[in-house]
Amino acid sequence: MLLVHTNLRLSVTCVVRHQPRPGRYRDAVATSTSSPDAPGGADAPSDRPGPRLDLLRDPALFFLLTASLIGLILVFAVPRFAGIDEPLHFARAYQVSEGQLMPEDAPEGALEGGGACLPADVVDDLSASVASYWRSLFTAEGVDVPANDVGPPTAPCADGRTFVNFATFVYNPPVPFVPQALAIRVVDTFGGGAGSGLLAGRLAGLATFVALGFVAIRRTPRGQWALVAVALLPITLFQAATLTPDTLTTAAALLVVSSALRMMATKPALRPLLLEAGGLTLFLGLCKPTYAVVALVYLLVIVGRHGERHNWPVLVPLGAAVGVSAGWQRLAQPLFVCDVRFWGVQAAPEEQARRMATHPWELLEIMGRSTWRFGGDWLREVTQIGDRVADWPGLLAVGALALFALVAVQRTGTETLTLSLGERGYLLGVGALGVVAVFAGWIVTCTAVGADTIDPSPRLFLPMLPVVAVALGPDKGRLSTLLRARAPLTWAVLPLLMVFAITVATTMR
Repeated sequence: MLLVHTNLRLSVTCVVRHQPRPGRYRDAVATSTSSPDAPGGADAPSDRPGPRLDLLRDPALFFLLTASLIGLILVFAVPRFAGIDEPLHFARAYQVSEGQLMPEDAPEGALEGGGACLPADVVDDLSASVASYWRSLFTAEGVDVPANDVGPPTAPCADGRTFVNFATFVYNPPVPFVPQALAIRVVDTFGGGAGSGLLAGRLAGLATFVALGFVAIRRTPRGQWALVAVALLPITLFQAATLTPDTLTTAAALLVVSSALRMMATKPALRPLLLEAGGLTLFLGLCKPTYAVVALVYLLVIVGRHGERHNWPVLVPLGAAVGVSAGWQRLAQPLFVCDVRFWGVQAAPEEQARRMATHPWELLEIMGRSTWRFGGDWLREVTQIGDRVADWPGLLAVGALALFALVAVQRTGTETLTLSLGERGYLLGVGALGVVAVFAGWIVTCTAVGADTIDPSPRLFLPMLPVVAVALGPDKGRLSTLLRARAPLTWAVLPLLMVFAITVATTMR
């Protein structure tokens, strides 16, 4: 810890000492406002705050400090296994930590679907923690629930272990669990229990998310604050601080968008383009199959205003990544059973897939009705996640959304890439395609035939938000220059997130 603290002090000192006064960031802003065509125009305010505050005006550093602080608070504030589907994600991460990459089929007599045979003492610790948390919630509401009615579905395995069923999540490849699995393996090696492994997994996931998010924001030549806004949304940070594959999925989407924009601005040689695009697309596709759609942003290096026709080989790694992602989905399909069965809903994947193929307009009708009915709830969930996590008043939730929207449209003086109307339209099309893919996947796998609305969680749409936020960001105008005030609008994000973290700590405890 002393070494980390010393290195951090040295790094910050070097950054400050080697910046020409009044600061590199201020100089970039001044340069960008030297002509009437620059963001803010010639009428931009001339007084600027001192260089000591410039570090907090840097989007990547602001994200690094804010995400680390709020994320650490949430890691310890959220009760054990109280994250979204966290008990089942822990079981999957523990399975990966033992080198078992493919989920196992349920043993005879167990609930149908895939899962993992884990050490009995680990499952006992896991089940006890889950039961304790949920019984405390039900008791506070005056509801008496038997101990065996809470916790993940389990059954004995043939080798003396205990099977944990997570059939709804078998489509998740092992890749997004790797950081958490490595941390769990270290804890398990030293004799730690499930609770200690969970905490280590949360910390590893958060550290990975912060590191990848920092790189994505630092490298992008456009939409730095747009990526910050998406990465610091309460629902994003809550996921980053708990054990879930969505942590790395969102980080991978940030990296892909940042990489594609950087390639549009710098026009790299074909070989590094293929290596970077192929690696990041494969990473994204192996986090969650549906979100490989986001990687279509790379096609702008071919067809965009800044693109070049000879970059067409980028289609090869994109196609390979999509193929690998689809291949994993096909392998896991026999083990998948949606958890709507616990609510008496009988899903019909084959029938729904046939209807989506022959009656595609029904998908659009369901999307429209669902958005009309549940759209307000989805927007509130982005900031409060649910009354079990942070039950905010409606006005506070709306204000928080407005703040993040204003942060997303801020521009720094170092951003060099502009987008044409056609390029913006293409990015919005990619985002819309991703939304349609999520809806279609939900309808096919988890919806009964004849349902006229569905209610998927808005967290499923998070990987598409970076694409949409970048597409909607302005190139110039006074709305994009609120960062230049003595007390920038972006600084309001930190106290808001502190309120969120405190609310989570008090509500969930």
